[in-house]
Amino acid sequence: MFITNIDVKDPFITFDRYDDRSLIENKLFREVKQNWHFEHPPKKTKEGVYVQAYMTMAMKALTTAFLKWQQDQLKLEALGKPGTWQMYRRKIKVLNRNKLIVFADDNFGIFPSHEVFMLANVPVRDTEKELNITRGRVYAKYTEPLHSKKS
Repeated sequence: MFITNIDVKDPFITFDRYDDRSLIENKLFREVKQNWHFEHPPKKTKEGVYVQAYMTMAMKALTTAFLKWQQDQLKLEALGKPGTWQMYRRKIKVLNRNKLIVFADDNFGIFPSHEVFMLANVPVRDTEKELNITRGRVYAKYTEPLHSKKS
């Protein structure tokens, strides 16, 4: 087999470089032609072929990136470590764990739990000291008219 027709000092260097080209030919172009219907553009104009080429290559890149990410997540899961999705759900849970939904007739609101308990005269341990919040301040926060709030 001939890889090149120029003089080379070390044929193995040329052979190794051809490996990369064969990967591009076989992994990229052949797969795109066969699996992504690249050979039959919807429009036979120059612009139509360009659009299909760019869109097909972009979708191939996105799909490859997603599959790589998915493999990484499965590896993390097999090792017993949390993946990206699990870490996101934990973060959302932490951000919302101290909130309550309060319903009053047809109205509802989402409030920090310590404020709801303070307004209901339930003692909340160390809240006044740590957060510098009193029952009066919480009550004023929710009863102050909208037009008098400072922006």
